[in-house]
Amino acid sequence: MNFLLASGLTDMIGSHWSIVLAVGLLFFAVQIALCFRFFRWLGKYVETLTALSEDVEKGGDGRKNITELAKHFPWLKWVNSNFPAGTTTPGNYTREDVLHELDTRIASSSDYLLLQRMGVMAPLLGVILTVLGFPFIQLPETEDPSLDQMLDVVTPLVAGVGTGAVLALINQWLLHIAGGRAEAMRMIGRTWFDSAIWYSVGLDTQAATVKAIAAIERMSKSVSEAAEHQSENAHRLVESTSAMRHAAAEFREIVQVFGADIKDLPDTLRAVRDATAASAKTLEALIPVGQRAVAGLDVSVSAFRTSIEQDFIPSATRHRESIDSLSAANLTALGDSSSRIQEAAKAVADGTALFSKVMDEQSQFSELMRPIQQSLRDSIDQLAKSGAQLEATVSSEMNPSQRAFSEAAASFSASASQLASFIEHGVEPATKRLAELHRTLAGLEQTAKAMQAFGQAGGDVERITKSLADAADVADAIAALPDRLREVLEQNANGHAETANSGGKLMGWLRGRSVE
Repeated sequence: MNFLLASGLTDMIGSHWSIVLAVGLLFFAVQIALCFRFFRWLGKYVETLTALSEDVEKGGDGRKNITELAKHFPWLKWVNSNFPAGTTTPGNYTREDVLHELDTRIASSSDYLLLQRMGVMAPLLGVILTVLGFPFIQLPETEDPSLDQMLDVVTPLVAGVGTGAVLALINQWLLHIAGGRAEAMRMIGRTWFDSAIWYSVGLDTQAATVKAIAAIERMSKSVSEAAEHQSENAHRLVESTSAMRHAAAEFREIVQVFGADIKDLPDTLRAVRDATAASAKTLEALIPVGQRAVAGLDVSVSAFRTSIEQDFIPSATRHRESIDSLSAANLTALGDSSSRIQEAAKAVADGTALFSKVMDEQSQFSELMRPIQQSLRDSIDQLAKSGAQLEATVSSEMNPSQRAFSEAAASFSASASQLASFIEHGVEPATKRLAELHRTLAGLEQTAKAMQAFGQAGGDVERITKSLADAADVADAIAALPDRLREVLEQNANGHAETANSGGKLMGWLRGRSVE
């Protein structure tokens, strides 16, 4: 089995190598053929130029059979037509023009051009062969392949890349040989042209004259264009000069108008300075007023604090104590009454159940149970007595509690009235005075800020302004304090009123049950 796999892999690699070798040899053969054709083409021209050079060395004019030879040599035909035999003037061409024409003829050879293109095609051919080698890759079956196995795997890829590189190197070598052969032909052609043609023609005065005329024409054209540009620049310069003069005239008018308007500026600045000085004096006069206002505010705050500590706090304490005592007494009495009511209700419920049971038995056994009926009447009498005792108990226990609760509610109402009177006659006037003082201080603060921004007063004015702002904040807090106290007291009064109402409803319900 392993032998079959190895043989199959060998066949596949062999088939890939056959493709690579076939393509590589074909490409190499094409390059060799192109180089051979180019060498043979150059060889004919070299033989022709060598024969003409030997004719010059033998004492001839170097034009022996040039007409026949020029039929298959385009450059030689071009030289013979532009430099005919017996001429002493170079025409319109120079020596450099002739040699440039020879280089152009050599470089225009189709074989030489294709040989150059194949130098670029060789790496691309290697890439194509590499891509074609991917289907021939066979991975080894072992998990840890050896180096030989890995090389066998990548052999199809390496073959394509290597073939392209080798063909590119061969192409460069062939181009070097062809270039050397073309340079040798160029040297032979230049030697023949110098000895046979250019020597008899002499100096290239006419060609130089023609080139000088062309150069003069180009120079005159450039001078004409420069003159046009200069004319346009001069026109633009005139326009710019006129615009500058107009701008100068407008600037002069603006300066005159500004000079006329600025005459009144010193008087205005003087008036502003006087107003600033007067404002500064006024501000200095307001500083003692502000100090007195702050002192008065301190006195008012102290008086308000004293009133709170001496009058409001004791009243609030008494109010709290009365509420606590009332709540404790009511809760105790209400708890005892509820316990007794629950016991009486339980007894009533038991008696009612017993009465119902006895009535049922009486309706069924009225004829047979006469003695039991008498006992039932006695039980009913005892139940009536128990109900009377229960009513007397409820009346004797609940009425004092209700009376005490009413007295506590009246005391609480009197305390609330006294506290409201104190707030109305003691706190509200002080609050109004503090509000008026706050508005005065706010106006004074705005005035101080305006004077400070306008006159740039010192640090004393800034500290006064900050103190006035703090005093305004304190006045706001003090003005809001009575409203908050009133809200708290109203909430407490409403809560106790709801408690009293709920107690009255409970007493009414108990009275109704006792009457029933």
